[in-house]
Amino acid sequence: PSLLGPFPRRPELQARLRAAGVHVECNPFGNTRLLGGALCAHPLREFLAAGVSASVSCDNTLFSGSPRYTHDGGPSRQLAALRHEYGLSWSQLLECTLSAIDA
Repeated sequence: PSLLGPFPRRPELQARLRAAGVHVECNPFGNTRLLGGALCAHPLREFLAAGVSASVSCDNTLFSGSPRYTHDGGPSRQLAALRHEYGLSWSQLLECTLSAIDA
């Protein structure tokens, strides 16, 4: 089973993260590449819906082997893919970026 699947289905853990003010740094592309599963299964959307502070980070392609989203545009290309392929709004992506700055 994918390591990405169980977390979104654990609202008690998300509530603890939110209450403790824990910031979660996500790399949806590297995570899905290394841990299995599809991009749509990544819990970033659930973190945001639960009010958990979360941001998006790029991965090292030598580590994750996910060059599709890290070459030719790097972070900007990953953010655009999260908008168009994962369905996050531009305001949600801005929220992620500002959360990273605050963390």
